[in-house]
Amino acid sequence: MGMGDKLVRLEAVRGLAAAAVVANHALLTFWPGIAFDPTVFPLVKVLYDGAFAVDIFFVLSGFVLSVSFFRSRDADVLSSAAVRRYVRLCLPVAASVLLAYALLRLGLMFNDACAGAQGHPPHTWLSKPYQFSPAFGSAIREAFYGAFFSYHPLQTYNPALWTMGIELRGSFLVFAFLALFGRLPRRAVVYGVAIPLLYRVDTFMMMFLFGVCLCDTIIGRRHAKPWPWSACAVLVLLGLMLGGLSPYWTSSYGFVWSALMPLCDVLGAVLVVAGTAAAPWQAPRVGHAVLAFLGRVSFSLYLLHIPLLLSLGCGTFLFLSASAGWPHLPSAAMATALCVAVTLTMSWLAAVTVEDASIQLGRRLSGRLRLPPDSASSRGAAIDRSTAGIPGAS
Repeated sequence: MGMGDKLVRLEAVRGLAAAAVVANHALLTFWPGIAFDPTVFPLVKVLYDGAFAVDIFFVLSGFVLSVSFFRSRDADVLSSAAVRRYVRLCLPVAASVLLAYALLRLGLMFNDACAGAQGHPPHTWLSKPYQFSPAFGSAIREAFYGAFFSYHPLQTYNPALWTMGIELRGSFLVFAFLALFGRLPRRAVVYGVAIPLLYRVDTFMMMFLFGVCLCDTIIGRRHAKPWPWSACAVLVLLGLMLGGLSPYWTSSYGFVWSALMPLCDVLGAVLVVAGTAAAPWQAPRVGHAVLAFLGRVSFSLYLLHIPLLLSLGCGTFLFLSASAGWPHLPSAAMATALCVAVTLTMSWLAAVTVEDASIQLGRRLSGRLRLPPDSASSRGAAIDRSTAGIPGAS
């Protein structure tokens, strides 16, 4: 099973997690009672658990950013990847910020009115965004600087951008770690020290390093034997179960000790990525195209879905419920369906234009600096797409 097959499977996981992020925000917008219900069974909750998606994407980034190094053992590929990384992230981010700026400038953000129409309490997730006057200068600043280095949750044009600074820091942690320790013969000791240390200092960075460790184990060992498919399936299932746990389940049914609750999402994400990356099977043909499409558009889907949900989605709901007199359920369902359809379409357009342009620009910049651009190959371009980093729900 080649590396290309592994990247396809990991991208499919990323696409499914992106869909879960969209579902999470749709529930927060129209059905917050479901989103915050702690009694939902864990394997159902993971379908819309944004916090678990955060962990999956950070672990995935650590894994895929390490692939080129562990396959080549050439530290020079790290410098090329580091040069390309900011460009890969900032152009799609800028597109999403400018879209949100335009919608806000035109008075097309309806999230606050939608929250009031549904009787949401003040200061809920739906009513917080866009309580400021738009300015083109502030939008440009956030697009190229603020989203990565000074994110402000109450002044952002896109609430999804809270993860971008973490993604950029985590990426450079991966590059630095591999440059310093990636060729040590006993680097397992370094993992054993660094991962617990990062748990005490920065849990997000720990997830990136977990991804590096998984890549080292699955890709970096030259004589590693394939993992049995049954063991991989158990790992994925157990990971999903851990990721969907809540304090209600841990306290009521004793699945884990409460002290371990903060680690459940992290360990669950590690198991899901490990089982997916090490699995010896290929994705089944049924649904393969859907998974591949979701993976391909996942970064743009993550960046675009909140501005479109709070404008098109909320506006459609207000029109159907207030003007057309529809009940809440069909109004919310129709608004969600329309928003998802438009968001997927725009995400595909952004993926084949803005995202591909960011990849090409990064490769050209790397070439001008005379660095060895691994992305010159089709596999490298696939890695660039797979490491976009789209974690999370706010």
